[in-house]
Amino acid sequence: MPLDPRLARGAGSAALAAEFLMQRGYPILARNFRAGRGEIDLIGLHRGALCFVEVRSRSGSRFGRPVEAVGRRKRRQVIRAARSRCDAGLATRRLASMWPAST
Repeated sequence: MPLDPRLARGAGSAALAAEFLMQRGYPILARNFRAGRGEIDLIGLHRGALCFVEVRSRSGSRFGRPVEAVGRRKRRQVIRAARSRCDAGLATRRLASMWPAST
């Protein structure tokens, strides 16, 4: 059964985002972390702070920039999943979140 093209594009975008972050000195600690209803595409580390990354891609600007696709509901899901991951003992470092996400 062939992979849904949207899933394939998403996986490719996440791989590109991870490579981008690693080239800039962010070790990637986890990929596709799921907690309850939330998911975090990438968890990285920068200067002692955990970075929770939601990856979005667009083939053009017709439907807006990727950052515009991360609404309030998705931010809450990512924050809940991030708290769950921190509670699970990933690290005792401070939780840092940055909005908007980079495009």
